[in-house]
Amino acid sequence: MRPIEPLTHQQAQTTEPTDPMPIKTRKLFGTIALLIFIIVYVLLAMSVAIVLQVRGVGPLGELAYYVLAGLIWVLPAGLIVQWMAKIPPVNGTDART
Repeated sequence: MRPIEPLTHQQAQTTEPTDPMPIKTRKLFGTIALLIFIIVYVLLAMSVAIVLQVRGVGPLGELAYYVLAGLIWVLPAGLIVQWMAKIPPVNGTDART
């Protein structure tokens, strides 16, 4: 793994960005998407919980649902956060290498 060399002021000004979306814009869109996803997920999870209570699933069924519903949202939210935190490439190379 080779060290990353900092760009000079002139290189930074002449380098065209290869990432179509700047990191600030990506974080803005990611935050909005995350908020919309959480709101929609909470409403869906709440309506499923109400259906389970009406049908009388029982305490163990409800407990299993709440554990599953409380954990499953982490996967898509993590993907959104991972996308938001992606470092844009510099000069066509990955900035992390």
